[in-house]
Amino acid sequence: INYSEDALRAVHEDIELFAKAEGLTAHANSIAVRFK
Repeated sequence: INYSEDALRAVHEDIELFAKAEGLTAHANSIAVRFK
């Protein structure tokens, strides 16, 4: 899956929440660090 920066910015919080809910903390962190 590929996202442009603008597209990822629009959904990054949802992706992070979903990853955490699934126990995929490394995936959640990989999104979080891009937008700190």
